[in-house]
Amino acid sequence: MKKNKQKASILIFTLFLTMIALIAGMSIITISGLEISNSGFSGRSVQAFQVADNGLEFAMTQIGSLNASSAISSIAPFNCSGNEITRSAFAGNGSYVLTFFDDNGQQLSCTDLIGSIETIKSVGTYYKVSRAIEVNLP
Repeated sequence: MKKNKQKASILIFTLFLTMIALIAGMSIITISGLEISNSGFSGRSVQAFQVADNGLEFAMTQIGSLNASSAISSIAPFNCSGNEITRSAFAGNGSYVLTFFDDNGQQLSCTDLIGSIETIKSVGTYYKVSRAIEVNLP
């Protein structure tokens, strides 16, 4: 009878340790999955920032080479619509949207003059992650 109680106690103790090991293993797997997911998001965030930066560099290069009395649409005539310049399918699955503002913070349209640009905002998107950069022109 005493041996049966010992065997039962050992069995219960073994089951208890097995459950603790299973819970610890599942926790490690869950945390690892979250870390992998977060690292993927961080990479997409950095890529979105780089796409936004590329859009800003493109706009500033174009503005520097054009006359101040030219229309904003001359920065990228094939991509200017309404109040923004867009470029899709950039850097794989990325795109950027450029918007321009005057010294009062009013959004400019494609027909406004380059000389009236005070601020440029570039929003880069990469795999559904967006990052924005805004710069004031000197």
